[in-house]
Amino acid sequence: MTIKGLSAELEAFAAAARGPGIIPWEINGAAIEEDIFIRAVSHTGGQRSLSVAGCRILARQFRDRIEAREARARDRIGVSRPCPFDLQVLVPIPPAILALGHDHPTALAWLSRHWGISDLPRQVIVRPDAGPGRRQKIGHGVLGYGFFTAETSPRPALIAIAEAWPDLKFQLLPISTD
Repeated sequence: MTIKGLSAELEAFAAAARGPGIIPWEINGAAIEEDIFIRAVSHTGGQRSLSVAGCRILARQFRDRIEAREARARDRIGVSRPCPFDLQVLVPIPPAILALGHDHPTALAWLSRHWGISDLPRQVIVRPDAGPGRRQKIGHGVLGYGFFTAETSPRPALIAIAEAWPDLKFQLLPISTD
């Protein structure tokens, strides 16, 4: 993706676009624990090596680890900003949708409608090779980002971002890895 415009506006956008690269989905630890327990206790394909009590302990350990990981991720929100182009910062998912969880049909529909993808872009970088191509006016510049998406492209999100930053020109050139 390439963005062109006044250098000061590009700098402001770059600062505004930076975030933790995290979607703070609500998770249901009890549901996760129960799902893991059911999978462990109903293991087919040979003799189960864990007792029912052992399956319960394993499920609790998974839940504790998942909840601890999510807590560490949430602690980074507002503090750490390693992702240079964070859609959750630019086009935030409403709290009511976040409360539904990442796999809820309504949440997936919101992501499709507003982002065009079902998860954050991966391996987001600032492209150092995003040169102007041709000579820019004095005080103008170019900013480039590179990233991967699992599905198509985040076109709906980019339309919303371009509307919020009308003085910048956004260009997305998808490259297929197929």
